[in-house]
Amino acid sequence: MRMKSLLAVAPLALALVAQPVWAQEADNTVAARIQSAAERLVQDSNPARLEVLKAHLDTMGLAYELQTFEGGNRQTGPMAGTNIVITFGEGARDIVMTAHYDAAVLRDGAFSHGVVDNAGGTLAMIEAAKSLQAHSNHLNHRMIVVLTDQEELGLIGAGKWLEQADKTRITGVVNVDVAAYGRTVMFGLNNGEASRGLVRTLRTYCADTATDCESFPVYPPSEDRIPHGARRQDG
Repeated sequence: MRMKSLLAVAPLALALVAQPVWAQEADNTVAARIQSAAERLVQDSNPARLEVLKAHLDTMGLAYELQTFEGGNRQTGPMAGTNIVITFGEGARDIVMTAHYDAAVLRDGAFSHGVVDNAGGTLAMIEAAKSLQAHSNHLNHRMIVVLTDQEELGLIGAGKWLEQADKTRITGVVNVDVAAYGRTVMFGLNNGEASRGLVRTLRTYCADTATDCESFPVYPPSEDRIPHGARRQDG
């Protein structure tokens, strides 16, 4: 994949995020699929959300592997977690696409619905993976989609995945976190020079498609803080 094609991955994923979770336009089949999956992801625990995602991926025809790990933090104590990893394409380098599927526990102890943060982003990433896999014969890089657990506890799932990954292969990372309604794309500038090419390409995409895009000098902490030394974009 040439650099121009590599950088096009970010607008593809973010364009899918810009579609409403309850879509009012575009492809009705995709809209219905996203809406149905988002509704099913409203569960009472993250393990239950994992089961919904596994069933959704089976329906989408996307093969995946599960990476289990021991996580948790000071508040929760030791807690098992599970990442979902989708790999396709071939090449000497990897493009990594990440989104966390876990939802947060609120201050009153209730389990949040986690639709905006981050069922919408997770489902958008799955749609991007499905689209890219259909054209994988045109890619010169291996694609790794990592749907992570325990992001809300401190980016734990992403860190656990990176521990076993070959970091020398990673040439770019696209992270999607928070997706709701409308067509406004929010993206961070945290990574400075490392994301210069991705930001330029994203802004070009936004201008060419008349998409409203809002940049943030400091985007809230998310999975893009984990892989060091790669070109990164979060949104």
